Amino acid sequence: MIPSLGGAAEFETTLASVLQNRPADCEVLVVHRGPYDDPYALAGEVRFLQVDEGSVLAQMNHALRCARAAVVHFLRCGLETTEGWAEVALTHFSDPEVAAVVPLVFAQDRQSLVAGGVRWTRGGRRQVVTDLRIAQPGHGRLRAEILGPTLLAGFYRREVLSALDGFDPRLGDGLADVEMALALRDLERRAVCEPACRLIQVHACTDSAPNVGSLSWAEEHLFWRSVSRPVDPVTLAWHTLAAAGATVRPVLRGVIHQMAQALVGRLLAACDLSLVRRHRQRLAQAAQRLDDVATLRAKTQRSLKSMRAAEVHSPTGARQRAA
Repeated sequence: MIPSLGGAAEFETTLASVLQNRPADCEVLVVHRGPYDDPYALAGEVRFLQVDEGSVLAQMNHALRCARAAVVHFLRCGLETTEGWAEVALTHFSDPEVAAVVPLVFAQDRQSLVAGGVRWTRGGRRQVVTDLRIAQPGHGRLRAEILGPTLLAGFYRREVLSALDGFDPRLGDGLADVEMALALRDLERRAVCEPACRLIQVHACTDSAPNVGSLSWAEEHLFWRSVSRPVDPVTLAWHTLAAAGATVRPVLRGVIHQMAQALVGRLLAACDLSLVRRHRQRLAQAAQRLDDVATLRAKTQRSLKSMRAAEVHSPTGARQRAA
């Protein structure tokens, strides 16, 4: 799934590399805003999906609703795939507990790491992993600390994302990836970092700068959702320091009104007692949906086994096998 927000060069680079290196039995979906002329006549190989909204999350959620495969892979424009990048990631989904696989996104020089997944700090801040050691053997502990993929690129089990109704658009592009990673963790699903799955960033992604007030609200919202109860005093102290630093930072840049926006955003989230309740309802609903899917899958498999057994013991089935 390729959400198309940037220029033509970024989009064409990514799509060409995907078509060159895609795995067998793969569907390629491109989501774009407005009409697309398809100058290269790719309609037979690519499904072009038009949406009215232009945000990354709106495009990704629309693609998720249109997808049919068991595993989906989001890939931002400006990235190039490498040979076998998808096959090595897909092997992890044989484990039913795995809900996401984290690829490594390298810079164009292939020496520096742009993104190796996201972490959520104890104080309630999103961190993009850029430690090159996760790409090397013998650093499984560091890879285990990665919470999930970034919005740049990530593999997901479709039924789990669909059970959660996709990415939460209220949190914006800056925190939607770590929000999804936290939700997967709360559902007791795993994210695996695969160092052999590599992508190259040849063009920078064009993302709009988030509103300071909205970002502060989203960070505070995620912190109170993710923290265990009762709140550990050390965790609360770390969060207070992180929030204070993020709130004061606009003052150091000489933008006083942004400090007020950040403060108001955090106060609104901290005072909204329904945030945690709504999150728990969402998780309970997702867990029930996943249980229903598992029950239906088991019932279908039993029915298929019964049909095969009936064919084996029927005279018609014996004549068919002999023929």
